[in-house]
Amino acid sequence: MNYQNLKVVLEHIKKNVRCPHCEVSYPEHTLNIAETFENGALIVGICEKCRKPALIEVMIMSDPRPINKDQIRVKTMKSGPVTDREIDELSRFLQEFNGDFKTLFTK
Repeated sequence: MNYQNLKVVLEHIKKNVRCPHCEVSYPEHTLNIAETFENGALIVGICEKCRKPALIEVMIMSDPRPINKDQIRVKTMKSGPVTDREIDELSRFLQEFNGDFKTLFTK
């Protein structure tokens, strides 16, 4: 995604996306770009009100340059605190993991 399209996406998020936890909008300084790719981006928003993070997945529905707001599709996902059980499961997995990602992702 080029810089101009990224600016359009961030403006769209600021105006149209709300925190999935408390429904507050995201000012630009609370948005962190985790990854961009040709037709989308992953952005993490940290809510100013409830301080909870949300993953914002952005997909561009067509490929003209520059994009317009009608081509942007946004999906937000709640994320909560990591539980003790999740930490224990990850710890057990890491102790047994042999580093073979190919086998891991073909199961």
